[in-house]
Amino acid sequence: MTGRSAGIEAEERARRKALAIYLDAELRSQGEIKETRANVEAKLGLSAGKLTEMCRQATRKRWNKKTGKHEEKEPGGVEDWEFAQIAGKGYDKGRGRLTDQFIFELGLGQLVESVQIQIGLDPNEAEEAAAEKRERDQIKALLNNRHEACKIFTAGRNNVRQGDVPWSRNGRRKKWANATPAERRASFDGWIDKIEGLGSRVLERSEWNDWFRMANPAGTMEQFLWHWCDGDDGEYSAGCPPWVVGVDLDYWDNYDALNSLEFLDSLILVTESDMPYSPYHKRLVQAKLESSRGGPEIIVRQVDAEGWETEWYGDDLSAWAANRKARIAQSEAEATALIDRASRRKSGGARH
Repeated sequence: MTGRSAGIEAEERARRKALAIYLDAELRSQGEIKETRANVEAKLGLSAGKLTEMCRQATRKRWNKKTGKHEEKEPGGVEDWEFAQIAGKGYDKGRGRLTDQFIFELGLGQLVESVQIQIGLDPNEAEEAAAEKRERDQIKALLNNRHEACKIFTAGRNNVRQGDVPWSRNGRRKKWANATPAERRASFDGWIDKIEGLGSRVLERSEWNDWFRMANPAGTMEQFLWHWCDGDDGEYSAGCPPWVVGVDLDYWDNYDALNSLEFLDSLILVTESDMPYSPYHKRLVQAKLESSRGGPEIIVRQVDAEGWETEWYGDDLSAWAANRKARIAQSEAEATALIDRASRRKSGGARH
């Protein structure tokens, strides 16, 4: 193993351990009451000592029956599928210990759904073991699809950067310069379809950022877009190409732009859980909105003295009024300070 790969592996172990400790803290926290790990393990149906093993800081030796030797194990942590499975047990569709925000920001989404199906069925021991295996297999399959989609996404962008079309069914890609406009579009379509067939999608970075900023943690991007376009025959969907959402629909006519570095760098791979792809679970913290997401949203548009049009989003008029009052006061203070500085410059420092 090279020094670089060893360093990456050590970094990955450290990150998994940190997430394991974070998950443990979230599971055990109940307001002011701090539950023991044993209580949490029992309530979630985890094996005794599971949470402690996850958070173990030092190496330890365990007897390996196959080799007949004591073998040293690395410090604690959890595999990607295991993290999702335990989180699913603690989530219980927003009624458990983990919140919608936790599941949303860590991109766990569909990964925990198979766990939810089994909750409350009260199976016998054999059925429980079979359910556990189904959960694990379904989560692993989704994660494998994510990783495969990332390979295709990365290869497609690299192909275009090297002067080829992004994708070909038979693997024989044409040079960009030799391909017709129709062949270029077909290649992009095929590339995106292949990724979407694995449950992920290609989106434009700023468009995803706009959605993430205002997204409801308990909802999905597809639900948001459906509401956004008022269900207009389902024309818009979460899987539509990035240049269709918020970008001129005639983008395809500008074929030269499709192989530009600016365009390629603007694309991101978004998983089935609506979060950008990461090799291992990574939390993206959503900025707090000024108002709650539960009530109907009020959009107030106004034009200020400078002629700029501004908008305020929220569900509370009193909060908007307070926000507006504060902004006016700030603007007046800034204007006063500006006039004061200008008058001092003109008079050489003395005010008249």
